[in-house]
Amino acid sequence: MPGIFGFVSERPLGGAAALARAMGALLSSHEGQRSSAVVGAGWALGATWAPGLQPDPEPSHASGTWSVATGEVYPSGDAPTVPPASPRPTILAALAADDAARLARVNGQFAGAVVDPATGEATLVCDRYGLHPLYWTQRDGVFAFASELKALLALPGAGRTLDPEGLAAFLLLGEHFSDTTLLSGVRIAPAAALLRSSGGPPRIERWWQVRYARTVRPAEEDEAAREAGRRFLRSVERQTAGTERIGVPLSGGLDSRLCLAAVPADRRPKVDTFTWGDRGCLDRAFAAGAARRCGVRHLDFDYRYEALVASAARGAWITDGLAGATDFHILPFLEELAARSDVVLNGFAGDALLGGNFHWRRVRELSREGLVAGTFAKRNDALPFRELEAIADGPARAAARELPASFAACFEAHRQEDPLGTLDAFLLDSRVRRWTSFGTQLLRARLVSRAPFYDNDFFDLVASVRPEARTDHGFYRKVLLGTFPDVASVGWQTTGFPASWPPQVFRPVGVALRRGLGAVERLTRGAVRSPFPVARLARAFRGPLAPALHAALFDGEGPHWEVFDRRAAERIWRDLQGGADARAKLVGVLLTLRHFLAQCRGERGASPLAPDQVAITASPAAVAVRVDP
Repeated sequence: MPGIFGFVSERPLGGAAALARAMGALLSSHEGQRSSAVVGAGWALGATWAPGLQPDPEPSHASGTWSVATGEVYPSGDAPTVPPASPRPTILAALAADDAARLARVNGQFAGAVVDPATGEATLVCDRYGLHPLYWTQRDGVFAFASELKALLALPGAGRTLDPEGLAAFLLLGEHFSDTTLLSGVRIAPAAALLRSSGGPPRIERWWQVRYARTVRPAEEDEAAREAGRRFLRSVERQTAGTERIGVPLSGGLDSRLCLAAVPADRRPKVDTFTWGDRGCLDRAFAAGAARRCGVRHLDFDYRYEALVASAARGAWITDGLAGATDFHILPFLEELAARSDVVLNGFAGDALLGGNFHWRRVRELSREGLVAGTFAKRNDALPFRELEAIADGPARAAARELPASFAACFEAHRQEDPLGTLDAFLLDSRVRRWTSFGTQLLRARLVSRAPFYDNDFFDLVASVRPEARTDHGFYRKVLLGTFPDVASVGWQTTGFPASWPPQVFRPVGVALRRGLGAVERLTRGAVRSPFPVARLARAFRGPLAPALHAALFDGEGPHWEVFDRRAAERIWRDLQGGADARAKLVGVLLTLRHFLAQCRGERGASPLAPDQVAITASPAAVAVRVDP
């Protein structure tokens, strides 16, 4: 994925240019990208980007400092609509005023870094939602950072040691919930973060946190829904301005159809929609219906099961090992999207924000303490907590035993006015930012991904609505009916009924229908197929993919056997082959671990850009980094 990278050292650093070249090359994901860096005696600052897709990408010098930025900013409020712009001027102005908190008013997704050669200090910022991540590490007097973890593998010794809690979280949950990664000493910066370092451990400040304020009274919620619809229309108008080719990965759900329906009519000839799944599934039928209602070109694909194994290594690399191989659904279709789109409207986390998607029935009436335990149990869907002995790495096994306590502490750090608000804030910052975002990372390998639900004006209004009003898509339905009635009448894959029908009634009906048809499919051994599943991954793992998947997991002495007991994995494989569908996620996690741990040790293909293709500019000696006595 294009992004930024750099480092600062406490003293002059031999091989600084070579290190910058290696970092820039590791960030590349396509041979059409470019990379450049400016290098001083003990620091470097650079960017890797796709020409034409990233405004103002290269390192720039002004007022004695060097800066880089990635992402883009949009207008807000009643400001006229203009094409997305570089975030660099806004970032520099906030830092020059020593007022990072003003970035909370900046509408966009971005990350940036500034290095002052005179003091040797690096200052980093990211947007208030963390949509453009910043990974960092500090060791031996060097502080290094990048938009993707993989760039930090250029540092000597990086990638050899695993983080016990990060590994435990990935095995049990298939995701991370704090600042951990799989690698020891490599962390992700918080959302809305300001980091400063001169080579030592960074000083980290947060200048914004989400608050579910409950300022919209129940009697005002109908008007708030109409206003939310208007704000979402403005969000999409801003994010499609000046864009020639627009892509929408369109499912039978609500988020992507809202993105599509909000595209201004005069821009719809520029839109292509893309859907994939099993033949006859509701997702494909309902997505095609939404595309017809909006009058746009629609591309419909069969699910490419074989790519789950064939492209697992690439997916693990692009996502920095943060998602299991069963989750790389979009990867086999990435080139089709890139061939017809420059920008993708991503329905990223719309259900979580607007639909109360995290207000699960089993937890919504629990006490605050019970809510934490119930949420952990809900998320523990990879390696069951009762099977911790399968973890072969001793420190990771010990961390796994303490994982519920770590989870609870992180949950409590997001405390809101009420338990459901706390649940939303925690999962928005953990599950959405640390896991759901892997889809965005896959898209950014080839395109620009924009997230209309994270428009500040829209987000702030929805966050002021009572959490219980958003439960079961109650508020979402009001927005849909009030502003997007054309697509409201199209079926919703969650229920199987039109999205306009009351979800409080038809969601439970849909659940019963899904379960019943699933049972019929199992009893008839697939002769009568349920239309609900988009794809049948577990069945594919037992069928035509089984030989290739078994070979990918078990052939040879992969590094995953250093952290997971092979005999336990063989038992899990037998469970899956015997019909235990729930084992498929853990198998995907183990496959990602096999590939990514090997890649961290250098067992990977060449980057699309070679290090010598990273352009290097030497910083003038007059502004070189200070040398400590």
